[in-house]
Amino acid sequence: YPNCKIEIYEPSEAPEIDCYTGEPLDTWDLVTICPCDMQPFLQRDKESHKEVGTFLQDTYKCYVEQDTPITDKSRIKIVGEDKTYTVLDFPQRWYRFHHFMKVIVKLERHETL
Repeated sequence: YPNCKIEIYEPSEAPEIDCYTGEPLDTWDLVTICPCDMQPFLQRDKESHKEVGTFLQDTYKCYVEQDTPITDKSRIKIVGEDKTYTVLDFPQRWYRFHHFMKVIVKLERHETL
């Protein structure tokens, strides 16, 4: 059951160049907006340790439709909020009984989008 809508961003194929340093700048293209069920990993929950190998803070489980264009390089924002999330692992597709993907994301400490 979706509890929010998310914006999914991918790295731009044509990065901008910093005119002062000549280095490429990180630029992001909006790919899609889709419904999402976003749930926190609880610190006391052993699930985060089991799946990722460590206890995680500011980490969330996102469940999206199976055909959602999301990758391990994606950045996510909740519609109406300024926080940016990084995908921690390649999205896991669930085929047997559920037609959704589970994506583990982490809140970024600084805004990248």
